[in-house]
Amino acid sequence: MTEETGPLPEAAPISVAQEAMFYQSLLAPTLASYNETISIRKEGDFDLDAFRAAFNEIVRRHAAWRTTFEVVSGRPVQVVNDAVEFDLPVLDLTSLGQEAEAHAVRVVSDVSRVPYDLRRGPLLRPRLIKFACDHHRLYLAMHHLIFDGVSVYRVVLPELAAIYEAFRAGRPSPLAEPSTSYVEYARWEQEWVLGQRACKRLEFWHSHLESAPLVSLPLDRRRRDPARLRGAIVSLEVEADVATKLHLLAQGVGATLFQVLAAAWAVVLRFHSGVDDVVFSTAADLRQRPEFESVVGCSLTPLVLRVGLGDEQTFAELVVRTRNEVLDGLEHLVPFERIVRECNPPTPAGANPVYQTMVVLEPPMVVPDPSWSIHQMEPEIGDRVGATKLDLELGLDERPDGVIDGRLVYDSDLFDHETVERIANRWSAVLRRVAQDPTVTIGSLFGADEEGVAALADWNATTTSFPFVTVTEMIAAQARLRPNAPAVFDGEHGLTYGELEARAATTAQRLRTAGLGRGDVVALCANPSVELVASALGVLQTGAAYLLLDPGLPVDCLENLIDEAGAAIVYAAPALASLLTGTASPIRAKGVGTDAPGAGEDGAAPCCIQFLDPSGAQPGYALSNRAIVALCSGLAADVGLGPADTALVLSETLYRASAIELWMPLSAGARIVLAPPSAAEDGRTLSRLVAAEHVSFLHAFPARWRELVDSGMRPARGLCALSGAVGLSEDLADAICDRSRVLVVGFGGPETTMYATWGTVDRTAPLTIGRPGANTRAYVLDEFGNALPPGAVGRLLIGGECVATVHPLGAGPAGPAPFEPGGGGRAVATGRQARWRRDGNLELVPVRAELQDR
Repeated sequence: MTEETGPLPEAAPISVAQEAMFYQSLLAPTLASYNETISIRKEGDFDLDAFRAAFNEIVRRHAAWRTTFEVVSGRPVQVVNDAVEFDLPVLDLTSLGQEAEAHAVRVVSDVSRVPYDLRRGPLLRPRLIKFACDHHRLYLAMHHLIFDGVSVYRVVLPELAAIYEAFRAGRPSPLAEPSTSYVEYARWEQEWVLGQRACKRLEFWHSHLESAPLVSLPLDRRRRDPARLRGAIVSLEVEADVATKLHLLAQGVGATLFQVLAAAWAVVLRFHSGVDDVVFSTAADLRQRPEFESVVGCSLTPLVLRVGLGDEQTFAELVVRTRNEVLDGLEHLVPFERIVRECNPPTPAGANPVYQTMVVLEPPMVVPDPSWSIHQMEPEIGDRVGATKLDLELGLDERPDGVIDGRLVYDSDLFDHETVERIANRWSAVLRRVAQDPTVTIGSLFGADEEGVAALADWNATTTSFPFVTVTEMIAAQARLRPNAPAVFDGEHGLTYGELEARAATTAQRLRTAGLGRGDVVALCANPSVELVASALGVLQTGAAYLLLDPGLPVDCLENLIDEAGAAIVYAAPALASLLTGTASPIRAKGVGTDAPGAGEDGAAPCCIQFLDPSGAQPGYALSNRAIVALCSGLAADVGLGPADTALVLSETLYRASAIELWMPLSAGARIVLAPPSAAEDGRTLSRLVAAEHVSFLHAFPARWRELVDSGMRPARGLCALSGAVGLSEDLADAICDRSRVLVVGFGGPETTMYATWGTVDRTAPLTIGRPGANTRAYVLDEFGNALPPGAVGRLLIGGECVATVHPLGAGPAGPAPFEPGGGGRAVATGRQARWRRDGNLELVPVRAELQDR
């Protein structure tokens, strides 16, 4: 569109509601987001000449339908043009029978999806179609700049019917001339929004939306920036008998049908987001003065609704809360664009500010003659036009027969059709339930779900048998097969598998001589080195457990950790020996024994102590051989780790995740390179080390990955990258993918192996934490312990062999796992929220604070 420099005849300012829509249309003229289509149906006898004349009279009466748009002195204006007669030729489809509907959809959608020229117009494209002698439809394809649902339902349809009947009888139009026009409305609105009253209302919105959470829905694909807003439609219907009961429910609490339907939508948003303070919107009419009630044009604005939900709250109480929220919002109504401009809310890239979903119930038709009806964009046409404005738009229309027609318009770049169908079905199910019993509590609406239980059985079928019982036997097997293969290198010294096995055996013998027995704990405190690896392996060969201590910690902290672990022996590096052992000897015995609590057969015996609290306020956790074998074997197989690989070990991950850093590569026959602390402190040095050692496997936490990316790390085609999920953003994950052949994301906790679930990153989909690993199970449960279906957000529990025992040993296991055969097994709460995706992967859902930070 070109900008005009001089004034235009009859140019007038546009409304605030039109302004944002105009600029979006200007920036993306090919988008069909504001291309709308409604159909006006006439049953029974039909007089074509009277109908054509009546329609043209409507266009003459209402200036908005004769309006185009220009830019004058950098500002958009509306230009009202002279009335033009529409011929309304009839497309006769009576001969097509059952094929008529499909043919009409193709014709109308082809008309509807063509971009509009806002400067030249027209922005109205009528198409009259004859389906039968007694069934005609006028399809009105329009740009949203010139109409809204309120004016079409409340003004256009009754006026068209009245004028048609008069013209058909040979009488003039019975309607008086409009007392005002949309141009006058727009002038008033521009003045009103700058006035003191509107400014006072903005204070309410600034306070009301402060800290409002972003509702995270189960997206199937990542957001694009900018969004393409490609849309599709899922149809739904509320039966007449259910709608009748919902009316009665509304009357019983002094609410409206819309407020009941909106409350049910709030329940669904909570179900799929895990947020108990949901934000969505509806459409509100800005025609604040009586003289504007009969004005046709775009005068609606989003009204933001913020609804809190509690498990013990009844649905009837929720309807009252929703009613109050709607009334408060209407009392402080201002154009949404003004709220955004003043409040400047945080907005994710590619998303709408404040809210991502909308619920609209069209106003009731006021035509006394039942042969006339009006319908919003039909699903088949909407699918072919393929446009939306938001993630989800729930459009509802109450028909004269009592049925509520619905359309869930969704962004097909974000959602699959099946996902939206699940959301629509959930909303319908909530309505049926509350129609029967309005006193049902919100928490009980998320009861046990057969689909969720079935998914658990399928996705938790992770039972796997491994050929070796212990970590030491797996590494010993590699030493027998490849004794001369390089096993570990620390920058100065290296050991082959044969040498590592022999060094570890020497250490084991030395520890046994010192009195170490099964069930004891050895504290190992040394910088990353071949000696540290051999010592840890030697501890495992004795049947004892080890605790790795970072020598960079303060000595008093190290002492507290040693005491908290109940370490029978301290094995320290020479530089720390005198401080921790009191002598020059690297070994200090602290009371060894052979009958420590928790000792048992090799597979179940604890072998690694992790996540101790030096203050003793929180317990530590002990991992069994079986848990580490399951992790090492399962993860190594999934990432393809083998003898040809080199794994780089960073000090910060070594002391927290020795199972992944040491035992997984060694049990797979790979080579380990221990990065010196100096390399880990500098991203560029570390990047050079990755290249120099031809590293093919690197595990790092997100903060370290960010340093590597920012340091200019070059792509390594053979690199398998592994990262924890917490703190990993989509942009960082993409950057890691650019520098590796594959990125695997894992999730676990102190009560489990470092990673209990893992999966490969799909750059088109939201980040997930993959599936449960070998002999591991995951549970997504509601507050009452019920299994939740795919898409629903609940508490994430982890169970199976990956679960650690509480340390000090013998302090007790984790809680009993639900859904375990015979009630056996253990499971722990992770403290995180998650949802199952339809493909069986798990997605972490941020808690409220994280949603706000995002």
